[in-house]
Amino acid sequence: LSSEFAKAAALASGVRFAQVDGDKHRSVGPIYGIQDFPTIRIFVDGRMIDDYTGRRVASDIRAMADKLVQERGEGSSKDQEMHVKRLS
Repeated sequence: LSSEFAKAAALASGVRFAQVDGDKHRSVGPIYGIQDFPTIRIFVDGRMIDDYTGRRVASDIRAMADKLVQERGEGSSKDQEMHVKRLS
């Protein structure tokens, strides 16, 4: 999944991708209800809004990110941030 996640991050615009190593940062998992790895969480404006449950391939992850950007009105606010985090 790491390589697919990295490919999606390189292809998507208007979205930040972040990765957290759940083994090294064990305190993060319980905060977000993570029980299994890998898990992909979607954050908008710093709030977790959803889990990504689609196929774990770059094209599908990118499509989800593109959909979020369109729904939020790309470029409508510089303060608006969308994050896709992979907790592994």
